[in-house]
Amino acid sequence: MRLLYTLRDQDLATTKSVGILHVSVAVLHGLVRQPGIRQLDVLANQSLAALLPAPPPHVRYHFTAAPAPRRWQRLWWDQWTLAGWTRRLAPDWLLLPKGFFPLLRNPTARVSAYVHDNIFGHHARHGADPFPLGEMALFRRALARTAARADVIVTNSAFTAGEIASAYRCRTPPVAISAPLLPFSAPPPARAETSGPVRVLLLTSPHPHKLTAQAVAWLQRLQAEIPGGLTVTGVGGLPAGLSWPDQPVWRRHPRLGEADYAGVRAGCTLLAYFSAYEGFGLPPLEALRDGLRVVASDLPPLRENLPAEILFNNGSYDSFRQAMQRALASDTPPDVATASPHEVAGRWMDLLRQTDAKDRR
Repeated sequence: MRLLYTLRDQDLATTKSVGILHVSVAVLHGLVRQPGIRQLDVLANQSLAALLPAPPPHVRYHFTAAPAPRRWQRLWWDQWTLAGWTRRLAPDWLLLPKGFFPLLRNPTARVSAYVHDNIFGHHARHGADPFPLGEMALFRRALARTAARADVIVTNSAFTAGEIASAYRCRTPPVAISAPLLPFSAPPPARAETSGPVRVLLLTSPHPHKLTAQAVAWLQRLQAEIPGGLTVTGVGGLPAGLSWPDQPVWRRHPRLGEADYAGVRAGCTLLAYFSAYEGFGLPPLEALRDGLRVVASDLPPLRENLPAEILFNNGSYDSFRQAMQRALASDTPPDVATASPHEVAGRWMDLLRQTDAKDRR
């Protein structure tokens, strides 16, 4: 089987979802070691080079210096550049790890897309459009094309599979294959001691579904209730109009590179993960792997992977406070099972083979 896998439209500096980037690269780590692949071509950009696996002889990387254009400019990438690479390399399957099918032109290969969520549908249901002009309409249309045209659709969770199946007219039913964690490119930094003040890691975002303003307000309230106090380290952007607390125990970083973020995470003892919508919820699993305690919003996809005792109700401060108390009273973080890159890539490959076998009959 010959595959073309495209990562060129992703990079850490501009992506809306670091989780989608991590999953896309982690799946590639699993694909490069899958049996039965004669040729695996990967379209990438140099910003991702340090994260990519070393290529075995049957794997070829095709790098550009910069990522594919963003927003409306990506139409050129989707319609002509990607189509040109597909014609030139003639793969059996084009794999789209970001999930968006080209809007105007059908690729010359069979297509399988990994759909991570229906966030645009979520915002539409709530009458919100927090993206640049026309961007939400563009990507909702691209996702509808994925549903109607892709030969195989895979997702990260049963929740997302159900969301896509109910929101779009799918050519084939979406299949949940899980989401792998990105392998360490280097040994993780040493964990901080757990004695002393609670050191909370908070992932912030300008997007409304990440509930950053609520998280800041609830953590400020909790500071007075936790014996020994707590410090908060935020990573990411802020919603318009929200001021970060001007206190020494409140620190904030912009979006960080992988090594810098790993260092910040190693200095924290607990991840507080607030969200109103997720397709999977990767950061809590990454934090648990790294030895942090975690509390997270109680959402359907998070229930698929996280124990109930670390989840809290977004509508109840008492629920959040109690989840924090349970997490801090525990000697060790809960042990959760995660699918490896090899397992997830294997499930995806099995679906491609099954589709090929059906067509030969």
